[in-house]
This record gives sequence, structure tokens and C-alpha cells, in this order.
Amino acid sequence: MDSPRPLVPRVVIAGGSGFIGRRLVEEFSNAKYEVIVLSRSGEELAGAKVVKWDGLTVGEWAGFLSGAQAVINLSGESVSTKWTPESKARIKDSRVRSTETIGKAIRTCPIPPATWINASAIGFYGDRGDEEVNENSSAGTGFLAETCLAWEAAQDNAETPGVRKTKIRVGVVLGKGGGAMEEMLKYAKRFLGGAQGSGNQWVSWIHVEDLAGIFRWAVENAVPGVVNGVAPSPARNKFLMQEVRRAVNRPWSPPVPGAILKLVGSLMGVEAGLLLVSEKVRSTVLSDFVFKFPTLHAAIQDIVQDSEPANPSP
Repeated sequence: MDSPRPLVPRVVIAGGSGFIGRRLVEEFSNAKYEVIVLSRSGEELAGAKVVKWDGLTVGEWAGFLSGAQAVINLSGESVSTKWTPESKARIKDSRVRSTETIGKAIRTCPIPPATWINASAIGFYGDRGDEEVNENSSAGTGFLAETCLAWEAAQDNAETPGVRKTKIRVGVVLGKGGGAMEEMLKYAKRFLGGAQGSGNQWVSWIHVEDLAGIFRWAVENAVPGVVNGVAPSPARNKFLMQEVRRAVNRPWSPPVPGAILKLVGSLMGVEAGLLLVSEKVRSTVLSDFVFKFPTLHAAIQDIVQDSEPANPSP
């Protein structure tokens, strides 16, 4: 006879040692979940039991999925690198193959996990200018959209009867100690906090604490299908950078032309064109979710409040 689900709910997080993953560990651990992190490095992590995996093969780690409340997959190589045919292949394959591996592992479980949440990204919608999109909107075009389509298809195509599948399309994540905000604050403090390109492109952002809350909300409310992991107030890039400058007491800075951004990005080995994409994304699914940081001002103030006071001199 199969054993029942554990009295203490278990959540297994693949890729849980990164910036977002660590916050999810904290969120679920504080809510009294048993947290298992699947990690390639095996490095210890407060609030979780760390189990090694390679993201490619089903191993002993699969046993932790049996009877779990949820398995959450965040695995994937960073897109913040120079895009070459080789790096694009790694970015896509790391997402698709880890998802396929989790699907295979679920099929070995005597008691499959109740919910499987796979991360995706708002890159699914592509560069849409001023068009507003939501969970019901079609996919866009370009490399990120193609990657997200393949990523999500890998979960859709996995044969895991009885397992609820959820996709959270993550926006631009802001938070302390990582994510997009770390770089923006660094440049703003050096009086280089101008808008990128025209500054009119839309940025659909989310505070990392709210993102972690959305993942737990999706688990505890049995939310199936697609969820856009974004705050309710997307902002134009020029307004975002204005708020960043204000938070660190810096004056107006001239915008950085798109051509210069791409040149500098090429020299630094990053895909700077990502900063010029316009994505005005909202969520109809999160209408009942209570955000801690619904506005950009509140989010940025929270992120910088524990920092040392900014020195107004260069």
C-alpha cells in the first residue's frame, strides 16, 4: 500500500540556489514546509536540505518528489550573456532538458507530487511595443519567445497523469542582493542612471518577495495553467530609472542610445538588447493576490532602505 503524503508538506525546488530560488526557500521554509533543493553544486543552503542532481538524468533525488506537495523547476542557464549560436543552444537546452528530466522523474513516483510548477518568462510575449498582453495573449517572436515556447511545451508534453501543471512567466525581478536592481543601482550611484534607448519601452517588473509569494499562492490555491509573475503596475524604462536615481539621491542623467548599449554589451559579453525590449504585461489570474509591493516606488524604496546612505559626490 502506498504511504500517504507527509504531515509536513514537502516542496522540491530544482535550481533553488540562485537569486530567486533562495527567496523561495525562505518563503516555504518560513511557512513550515520541508524544503528540498536540487542543486548541481550541492552547496549547503539555510532552510533546506540540498540534494545533488545534474538536471539531465533521473537519480536518487527523484525519491523526494514522491508524496510532495509540489515540485518547482527554476533551472536554466542565464540569458545575461552574449548571444551566440552556442550560448543560445545552451540557454534553450538547459531549460527544456531539465523540464523533461523532471517529467521522467515524476513518472517513477509511487505518489506523484500534487503540483508541478515550471518557471517560464514574459519573454514568451516578445517585443510588443505599447500593446498590453495577459495570460491569454499569443506568443511573440524572437529567440526568447521561441525558448519559452519550447520550455513550456516540454512540461505540457510530459505524461504525468493526476499532476496539476502550472507555468509562472516571470517578469523583471527586483530585489536585494541580485537581479536587475543590483546593476541599476550600481550605475545610478556613479551618475550613469539614465534611461536606456528611448526610455519609452515598457518594463514589467516584480519584487522578488512578491514573486516568492506568487509561487506559494499557486501551490496552496491549486492554480493550474499560466500565471504572469508581474506586479500590477508596469512602468516605462525612463520612469523606472527616474525612481532608481531618486532612491540613491542622484540627479537626471542623459539617456544611453541603443546603439551605444549594444556596443558596450558586445564588449562586455552581454546581450544589452534585452534592455530595449518593450513588454507591457499584466495578470488577470492574480486579481485576488495581495502584493506587498504593488508600486515601483514602494518596491525600490524597500530594496534600498537597508543600504548605506548614498554619497552625492562622484
